[in-house]
Formats: sequence, C-alpha cells, structure tokens
Amino acid sequence: MREHFVVQFRLGATERYLIWYVDDVDVLILNEEGKLLVLVDVEALRRYATQNGLKLATAKPTWYDFDALSTWLEMPAAQSIDPSAFLNAWNLFGDVRSSLIGRSTVRDPDGGSRIYEKLFRTNNLPSVAPRGVSCEPDWTEADIRDLVRVPGDGLQLFRSALARE
Repeated sequence: MREHFVVQFRLGATERYLIWYVDDVDVLILNEEGKLLVLVDVEALRRYATQNGLKLATAKPTWYDFDALSTWLEMPAAQSIDPSAFLNAWNLFGDVRSSLIGRSTVRDPDGGSRIYEKLFRTNNLPSVAPRGVSCEPDWTEADIRDLVRVPGDGLQLFRSALARE
C-alpha cells in the first residue's frame, strides 16, 4: 500500500493540511474539482484517509510557513534568506504544478535553475557538502530578483490551486 505524507501549512494566519505522495512524480491529492484537497485539521485529515483507504506515514508533517514567505517577498533581503525554507517551498510548488498538470516544472529556464542549485548547495546536506565544510552563499541582486520571481509565482499558483473551504 502506498504511503501518504501530511503537509501542514500556514497561509493567511490559518493552518491547514494537504496530503502528498510519490507516484511517477510527487503529487498532492486533488478534490473532484481538480483543486488541492485542503483539510482543516488533523481529525479531518485522518477521517479523509480512513474513508479513502489511505495509509498515512507516521512521520511528522512537513511544515510550510507561507505567511513568512509572503512577508519576505514583500521586503526581500539577502540576510533573511532561509535556504531550507526556500528550497522546501520551491519543491512543494513544483509538486503542486505536477499535481495540476501531470509533470514537474520545479526549475524554470529563466535563471531559476541556477538559483535552485544555489539553494540546494546552501542547505549543506551531508551527501553534498564535505564533512566540516559549509556553503555560505553570496546573494546577488539578480539572485534576489529570481528568489522573488520564482517562489512568488509558485505561491501565486499555490493560492489559486487551493480548494475553497
């Protein structure tokens, strides 16, 4: 049985839940109107999973604070870039695109791939960074523009893809 993972997010000062799983591409469950299935609380999430025969992973939900991202997008600054939060949001927005159109478009050809790679390296994952060595990026003005544009577009897509409660 396929395992499903819980995604918890804050948007508009409200916390909600989504369900994510791995198929040919990583996708989120959609409702009958083709929008992201949004669950209002853990009880609703468990009820949905039970009613639909889904196996929920026991892992802690993956957390996304889209209010914090929105705040950063309004007043971007290099010193307040959280590479992990940006990379995680970028990946989720790619999964949203995959869910809606059936393929991943995480990286965008207009400078986005370069910034994605920079975010990835800056996370200093053990499999990428040599032991004891960390990557401290120098964020350029062009980087900041791309970090406003690409995640900004992703957040706009995410908002438009949410099912109405």
